[in-house]
Amino acid sequence: MRHWLILGSNHRRARSLRLALGLLRDDFDLLDYAPARRTGGEPAYLNAGVLIASDVPEPALRALLRQIESAAGRVRGAVTCTLDIDLVASELGEGTVRIHKPADLQRAYVRALLRELDLRIDL
Repeated sequence: MRHWLILGSNHRRARSLRLALGLLRDDFDLLDYAPARRTGGEPAYLNAGVLIASDVPEPALRALLRQIESAAGRVRGAVTCTLDIDLVASELGEGTVRIHKPADLQRAYVRALLRELDLRIDL
């Protein structure tokens, strides 16, 4: 199954995203990457898109993503965000895609990153 992720960081941004990619490669097949771009917020974020393949059930997948965030130094509720990994969409088979975070699709940078990863939905 394929999953579309959006990575974000506003603290040690480039380092955190590189670390995330390495950790994602350890646990998943990394199929594609949409390069990081600076987005809003203060301090400013770097966001990137990643397409992975995994047959891990969704609850376990989310748990693995949280472990990667923690390994990168994320402290939930802190002003700075070392690493945020959002599971935005998953391919369920035969071209069916489940959107996990529909509100994220309202953000222009998310739509742009997903288009670069060839997500075939009406964005």
